[in-house]
Amino acid sequence: MSISTNDSTHAHRRDLSLGMSYGFMSKPGDYLTEQAQADFDHMQRIGVTHVALMVNMMQETFASTRVFRDYEYSVTDHELEHAIRCLHNRGMKVMLKPMIEILDSSWRGAINFPGPQQMIQGILTDYWSHWFGSYTLGIKHYAQMAETLGVQRFCVGCEMRGAQPQNEHWKRAIEAVRSVYHGSVTYNATQPRDPVAAFDIHATGPWQPWYQDLDEVGYSYYLPGATQGGATVEQMIEHLKPQVANMKAISKVLSKPVFFAECGCRSVTGGAVEPSNYRNEGDYDGTEQANYLQAIIDSFAPEDWWHGFFWWKWDERQDRPQYKGDPAGDKGFTICNKPVEQIYQQTCKTIA
Repeated sequence: MSISTNDSTHAHRRDLSLGMSYGFMSKPGDYLTEQAQADFDHMQRIGVTHVALMVNMMQETFASTRVFRDYEYSVTDHELEHAIRCLHNRGMKVMLKPMIEILDSSWRGAINFPGPQQMIQGILTDYWSHWFGSYTLGIKHYAQMAETLGVQRFCVGCEMRGAQPQNEHWKRAIEAVRSVYHGSVTYNATQPRDPVAAFDIHATGPWQPWYQDLDEVGYSYYLPGATQGGATVEQMIEHLKPQVANMKAISKVLSKPVFFAECGCRSVTGGAVEPSNYRNEGDYDGTEQANYLQAIIDSFAPEDWWHGFFWWKWDERQDRPQYKGDPAGDKGFTICNKPVEQIYQQTCKTIA
């Protein structure tokens, strides 16, 4: 498996992110450990250019309107600052990425509320205003930290599918972030599945009108790279061609660069068929995972509108039984000591 250098000069004309996602579900103290330092050293050795550094913002249930830092699930400001400085000192750029997690174990994309109603005369509850008021306080706090520490990118949200249509609320939240932060402001949108021909910039689809207030738009990219397990790089590249055209059209409509704020698949048979499937209990297949990354790079790197990716993910902090038990290797999303690590390192040397 070799890195394609076809038209690789395109990659040098932009700040191409060959990034890693780090710290999903990290808890207080995790960023101060020797393991964290070893992880940062390892990322530096293989040429990681950017790191999406995560911090949990919690709420009780998917229907709660109060967002807060939690003593069990949220890393402290002190250790977040420490991690950012460590990454910068190693030459890596940072995208600070506060992420909503929910104590009832719902997905953050499930957060949704009815609009203001008045079934009982005189009682009018605006759930969205309450929620965004709390959420905006949180992201503004982290945006101020990002400004102080010279963080290169700030992500105002991640996969908030239920909240994404709230145009005016998001515009105000972004305005609040920009009042304290002067780097690149982005958002991690849910992955686009629909052909763009059916949509315009004012329609519900792979974008929202408030995306115009961002500097660049990130998408979670877990779209299939194959129709069956064991596909070759060449087969995956062919399968990805319509998706490249689709993402190019989205970038054109938005008049903004696009990157993959999350992108990855597991080292498991069928991993490239259902990249986001964390429940797949198939056998270990490190080659399929490596082929998927190779195909993504060969397909998208020549495109000027594409600003790179953040692989999901470097570290696994949850106990997923389905990732274990195969003597051939770990079946999760991580790359360390798998064939995909070599592909990643070669990519960084070739086009970073």
